Amino acid sequence: MTLEEKVGQLHQVPPFFFSDSLVNEVAGPLRKYKISEAQLYRVGSILGTAGPEEMRQLQTMYLEKSRLKIPLLFMADIIHGYKTIFPIPLAIAATMDVERSRLAAKIAAKEAATSGIHVTFSPMADLARDARWGRVMESSGEDPFLNYQMTYAAVKGYQGESLKDPSTLAACGKHVVAYGAAVAGKDYTQAEVSKHSLYQYYLEGYRACVDAEAELLMSSFNVVEGVPSTVSPFVLKTLIRQHLGFKGVIISDYDSLNEAQFHHVTHTGEETALKGMQATLDIEMSSGIYQNYIIPLIKKGQLSERLLDQAVLRVLQLKEKIGLLDDPFRGLNPALEATLPLSEAHYQAAYDVAKASPILLQNEGVLPLNKEDDVVFVGSLLDEQNLLGAWAWHGEAERTASLGMVLRQRYSHELIPFDTLNETHVARIQNAKKVVVVVGERSKEFGEARSKVSPTLSEEHIQLWHQVIAINPSVITLVLAGRPLVLPSKIETSKGLLYSFYLGSAMADVLADTLFGQLNPSGTLPMTLAREVGQLPLHTLSLPTGRPFEGKTYTYTSHYIEGVNSPLYPLGYGLSYTSFSLLKAKKMHENDQAILLEVTIKNTGTIPGEHPVFAYLHTPPVPVALPEKTLVGVSRISLDAGATQTFTVTLPKHHFYYYDTQYRRQSFLGPFTVTVSLIGETLDVSC
Repeated sequence: MTLEEKVGQLHQVPPFFFSDSLVNEVAGPLRKYKISEAQLYRVGSILGTAGPEEMRQLQTMYLEKSRLKIPLLFMADIIHGYKTIFPIPLAIAATMDVERSRLAAKIAAKEAATSGIHVTFSPMADLARDARWGRVMESSGEDPFLNYQMTYAAVKGYQGESLKDPSTLAACGKHVVAYGAAVAGKDYTQAEVSKHSLYQYYLEGYRACVDAEAELLMSSFNVVEGVPSTVSPFVLKTLIRQHLGFKGVIISDYDSLNEAQFHHVTHTGEETALKGMQATLDIEMSSGIYQNYIIPLIKKGQLSERLLDQAVLRVLQLKEKIGLLDDPFRGLNPALEATLPLSEAHYQAAYDVAKASPILLQNEGVLPLNKEDDVVFVGSLLDEQNLLGAWAWHGEAERTASLGMVLRQRYSHELIPFDTLNETHVARIQNAKKVVVVVGERSKEFGEARSKVSPTLSEEHIQLWHQVIAINPSVITLVLAGRPLVLPSKIETSKGLLYSFYLGSAMADVLADTLFGQLNPSGTLPMTLAREVGQLPLHTLSLPTGRPFEGKTYTYTSHYIEGVNSPLYPLGYGLSYTSFSLLKAKKMHENDQAILLEVTIKNTGTIPGEHPVFAYLHTPPVPVALPEKTLVGVSRISLDAGATQTFTVTLPKHHFYYYDTQYRRQSFLGPFTVTVSLIGETLDVSC
């Protein structure tokens, strides 16, 4: 390979560079970026395609004009589905079910591969604790254990048993590192996190990617320890390659290598390219720093060609591993792409994942609804058809039913799909037995570059809710959101409160079935719901203090003078239409990999129910400050009405660790006390 051909393998461009007819959304300096035809037919990968025909056109055109005939890699953001859209990742995390995470990724890969896509920029492994950040919707939430479990399962779902299987995708975990710690929840800026917190909490998602053998990792936009991650040897070499042992391809985020200059840590394109290569960044996404400056650096003797060779080898090994060198059109199947996505079987899978996600936060006997009840539904979100959520590029909102459509088809209850009420609406609401008020966010309000100063309900929705409850106190509030909103005061006084993150293609069916009792809600919060915006970021892993607030008037304790410390609802909170009783919990078995608990549970209600059981480790004394307890196990249980059953809860030992003052990973020394928790009931177990 010539130097030019080697550098080309590290260069990724959007499809429109090959033809004016191929138009994709373009952002930033790429609008002005120019590339010669010779350079174009040496590039190694493509960012996004519109469908299988475009992929075939591009690959064919490229192979005809390329000297080496090394096929292009096609990469895309397949975040929570291709055309069959699954719940947003935060909603999948609310199921607390790794099998649902794996299944969603598996089917997304199966559909996207028919379009000729080889790599997905998913899962997002960032720990997310600030509801102001719009990209919490892509995360598994605030807890490192949950982040690890859901991320690991997603990678395995995408990649399957072998990447030679044309129905799989190579997974690209993102964004290394600590992108979720963005200051004030604002995208594309610095992350403020202590080094110990970085190791102890924020690395877990990326560790899951490495443990699950994800083929790629993506660098983050943010600054960490004073240096942008994309050019940081500490981040990419020390943390990712050396500490976590990652051997695969590292790709920059969109234009993030070029943006190192905007952070003022590099001053020229040459300096930026040099730092990127020295940090072991392999592929540059959508800007020309490597293309323009690597060869001059090598010719000047400032950059070793060996570093270039290592990066190119990693890219070529990826292409070989997924079978692209044997079949440039791996997975591409236009006929299958036209029929498999959004097939009945895949829709049912999306429904099965989504049905375990809605979270029942409050219920004073008003849910589930009875189809014979006199119920009025209120709010403009009833007719919201785009229930797919952000990052559903190939999803078809026009084929997605709104909640209002489903309710009109199945029931005869009155719908008032407006946020402003007239006199007729007021009279109807006043006379109803129950009123369901639908409030929240729309898809355009969350996702990348959708940070909010105040992540709460809109003024329209707040006014609507207060107006309705003043007319009729029998209010059930349904919140639709892409993040954990800070709900207005008194909304928890609703007779019923059901919270749903965006659930994708099956959202309307799942919500209707949950409201009317065909489904029993079993989701729990993957992120804490704060009472006030001023509490953010708020999470359950706060460190203990020597001056805890004990509800007394004594001033010098850790508290707010005009508010409370406690959240509205904590991580893991969620009710059911039935009730459970924890009868017994004990240690059953222990081996090198895990501690197994035996937990006996009774469904004391009148209907079947499913729900997560949590296990929390009481942290033993160690030389560094840690939370008093940490999540180390989750298991979903399912019981018929009145049934009693014994379940196994597995506590993986690789979560029984801490980082010491030298950032060395150390195992906790037992014996341990573990608290088993199920909807407010707890039992302690000695292990």
